[in-house]
Amino acid sequence: MPDSEKYILLGEIISELNFENYSGGRTPGFSFLIAISNQNLNITIAIQIILGILGSLLFYDFVKLRLTSKIVAFWNTLFINGFVHFILYEFAILTESLTIFLMTLAFWYLEKFKLLTLRASLKHYFVLSLILSWLFFTRPVYLFIPIGLFIFVLSKCIILKQNTGLNFIKIFIIAIIPLASFYCIGSINKRNSGYFTSTTYSGLYLSQIATSFIEKAPDEDKIIRDIIIKHRDSIKPSNSDNRAMSVWFAQEELKESTKLSEQDLNYELGRISKNLFLKYPHLYLSRVFKSLISFWGYKGSLMLDHNTFNNIYFKYLILIIWKIQRYLLVVIHILFLFFSFKKLKWFFKDKPNNYDFDLFLICIVYSGAISQALLVYGPNSRFAFPFLPLIAYFVLSNLRSLEIKK
Repeated sequence: MPDSEKYILLGEIISELNFENYSGGRTPGFSFLIAISNQNLNITIAIQIILGILGSLLFYDFVKLRLTSKIVAFWNTLFINGFVHFILYEFAILTESLTIFLMTLAFWYLEKFKLLTLRASLKHYFVLSLILSWLFFTRPVYLFIPIGLFIFVLSKCIILKQNTGLNFIKIFIIAIIPLASFYCIGSINKRNSGYFTSTTYSGLYLSQIATSFIEKAPDEDKIIRDIIIKHRDSIKPSNSDNRAMSVWFAQEELKESTKLSEQDLNYELGRISKNLFLKYPHLYLSRVFKSLISFWGYKGSLMLDHNTFNNIYFKYLILIIWKIQRYLLVVIHILFLFFSFKKLKWFFKDKPNNYDFDLFLICIVYSGAISQALLVYGPNSRFAFPFLPLIAYFVLSNLRSLEIKK
């Protein structure tokens, strides 16, 4: 895939244990798989398939623990694994398969050892912190999960008056290793590029949001502004996703015209974008809203190059199945929104009795939707993919409750 190259290069850097040439664009979580595969991408894919199988077993056990039914857990797991994008991601050099495995592992671990009750031993909170750190190293945006878990458990302790010293130690452990990981990667980027950030691509991501109104940038940023406008306007307005991505296509011309390094250019793009957001908050929020809606859709979920299929029959079989499944995906997301709103309504009516695992799950999924919307604009349904098993479980759980009530 187009994103694969940087991960492969970082895999080589990790293998050599020399981060002096580390550009800071990608974090090392996924590239670690490439490194331990000795740069053999077939081995990397084999590891992803194994992780996919392990993730399915973890999800099965997670549903069984939550709903106390092997049959329900089996069919729910089979249903999720039937989505073609779920399977095809395992054959792509992208972060998705590792991300969904780590997400499933984290929530399984939370449920298996009942960590939200704060009754487990300190070692389990330490292990969970390590899992969440690897998740951050794979996709930096997921730093919000340990922070969200920290806030959730802390507020639960305060509301339910569970304010023991040991509880605060456990809460602290949850967040400390992911935050230390953020500091570590930020320090490496500061040393190599001069900017303390988890990813030097953050400016590019922000400029995707600003691209639609980049012409409002001042004349002092004329060179960058005009090049982005040229690339944006060369794409048909109907192809809005590619228009938002036009800054990526403009990178080489931008570097050549500005004489800036990749890291300095990304910083400038971030600066210009943030200034535009402050000056035109209504335009920024309109793009955020569109990204938020896109998160619950299907566009961008299937990262598939149709031209790479040698077998035309298999190609069309995949596309026909996906044509059905993509709408099923939207239905699942709509049901999740419906049931989650009901859960939140009950929570605000009776906080102590509804401060549970499902509430935390809802908070994390919503935080994921909002975080991606605030930071990047594009076919953002791809960012919903790692949450799919959790969303499917929550929907099934609520449908099952309705059936039991009948």
